[in-house]
This record gives sequence, structure tokens and C-alpha cells, in this order.
Amino acid sequence: MKKIYFLLFLLATGARLSAFGQQSPGLGAHAAASPPAPLLPGTWTGPLTVVGRTRAIGLVVTRDATGLVAQIAMPGAPLNGQQLRVVQHGDSLLFSDPAANIRFVCEQSDEGRWLIGNWQQLGFTNALALHRLASTPASRPATRPNIARTD
Repeated sequence: MKKIYFLLFLLATGARLSAFGQQSPGLGAHAAASPPAPLLPGTWTGPLTVVGRTRAIGLVVTRDATGLVAQIAMPGAPLNGQQLRVVQHGDSLLFSDPAANIRFVCEQSDEGRWLIGNWQQLGFTNALALHRLASTPASRPATRPNIARTD
């Protein structure tokens, strides 16, 4: 719990930690110098270690009428299908469901290919790195079109 309060303190004061734990300029200075973050909607996956056991976890981020939401993809686990609210503040992201006591505080890195941060659930906190899965562009057909030959 102390780590989350510390992270919230850093956000409130404008300080920012990079993915490697080194201090970097505050959010105001960084936001003016960097391009906008890549789009967040998509599927993000990675290994989550809980009590010595590692399982694959996925977050499927979509946009609805209220903003960004994420759904946990963890087949066979009680968390599978759990909805998380997504809040973006500068470079930092918060995925949360207060009723289920779940929080993932992270930042996008490597030009938006990774979400790197800390997963917190029911009293434990673990580092978590999620990689963005490549997606098929909506404009590309899922199957090859049937083109009649004219010769």
C-alpha cells in the first residue's frame, strides 16, 4: 500500500520515474518534449507471478461511451473477464477495479510497445510488463477476396 501512495505522491508532485527506476523530468517538462503516446486500445499480454506461480495475463483495452476500459483475459482464473477502468495522466496509466481491489499502475515504453509497472491485488504487489500484440488493421480483409479471372 505504501508503494501506491508513493506513486500517487510522485504523480501529484509532477515527478516521474522511468521504467528503469531512474528519475527523469516532471510530467510538464516531459509532456512538452515528447510526442503523444500511441493509442492504447488493443491486446496486451505478459507473465504475472503471484505467490511463486507465473500465469499468462492479458488486458484487452477498448473505448466505450465512458472512455477507456480493459477486460482481463486469464482463462481458468477467477479474474477472467473482470472489467477495469483505465485512467491516463500524462505518461502514467492506472487500470483499476476498487471493488475487486485490483490496480495496475504503469507507463508505456519502447514507443508504445510495452506497459511496464506494478500490479497490485489483495495485498501483494508485483512488477508486470505487458507487450502489445500485433493486430490486423481493420481495413485489411480477414480472408482473400474471390477475384474472377477474365482471360
